[in-house]
Amino acid sequence: MEHNGFCHWPSVVEYRDGKRIPGKSNFTCNVVLGQVGSGHLALETLFHEGGHAAHLLNSTEAEACLNHEYAPTSVSWAETQSMFMDSITDDIEWRVTYAKNASGEAFPFELFERRKRKTSIVRPLGLLPMTAVSYFEKEIYEHPNLTRDTVIQIARSVYWKFFDYSEDSLTFLNLPHIFSWESSAYYHGYALATLGIDQLRAHFYKKYGYITDNPKIGMEMKKVWKYGGRYHTNEFMKKLTGKPLDPRAHIADATMPIDEYIEEGRQRVKKQKVVSEKLRAKKFDLNAHVRLVHGKELIADSRHGLEKMEAVYRSWLAKMGK
Repeated sequence: MEHNGFCHWPSVVEYRDGKRIPGKSNFTCNVVLGQVGSGHLALETLFHEGGHAAHLLNSTEAEACLNHEYAPTSVSWAETQSMFMDSITDDIEWRVTYAKNASGEAFPFELFERRKRKTSIVRPLGLLPMTAVSYFEKEIYEHPNLTRDTVIQIARSVYWKFFDYSEDSLTFLNLPHIFSWESSAYYHGYALATLGIDQLRAHFYKKYGYITDNPKIGMEMKKVWKYGGRYHTNEFMKKLTGKPLDPRAHIADATMPIDEYIEEGRQRVKKQKVVSEKLRAKKFDLNAHVRLVHGKELIADSRHGLEKMEAVYRSWLAKMGK
């Protein structure tokens, strides 16, 4: 995950004497203050890990084994939650609403258009890296006589199979996931989740017309979050969209003509302006105790409201940049 983001649960949701005991989650991301691009990666990671936290902290399952990230929880379903959340930060409607510079200027639509026109040609290749890692691990675990040399040979051959660049690479051996028991043979979950994300997004856009700042999305997600890790991905997708996991939404998005893609973004921005103006007058209550920390230092918490917490954090961050 970007910038070593993580999410873990010091205590999971459980029941004692028939009473639900809320769980606790820690999630984080690291930012290199002032480094170009670091803020975007950090936000994406924060949303990603926050998605993991929201998923399992909303469980109402009585069996604690269904309320954590390990088996029997489906890897692809867990990553669908986190990656659906972080996908929002790449939406032009989210960016023009919330991504602002120090002067308060919003993210310009022209920048979105220029970026998409330059990168649209590689949009269909998004699944390749995740699929490549999955195949690399498959080869590793199925090899009958694994040695140091065979690991290197497999890394090179799989890299050539998927990317066919001009030079050999051992890039797969740089991935921390493959060296840890809790995340080895995990990458297929990201690939399947990518399909699930586009299926969810297509479903919600068709049903509601917008995703950013839409409280109905959260209400729908809570209907499946309450089950923790009880079902497999296909069953969860049926509960949310009425269909099992389906790649067609991903294919449609990856192959959409660029002019159509840009125009779709333009229309979504227009709709979002109306939605956001109505929303600004409302106050939010997450029904959670939120603590913002830097190492062991408590920066701010939500005891006096999210607005107060945000103001304190902004002040602290401004001092860090001096």
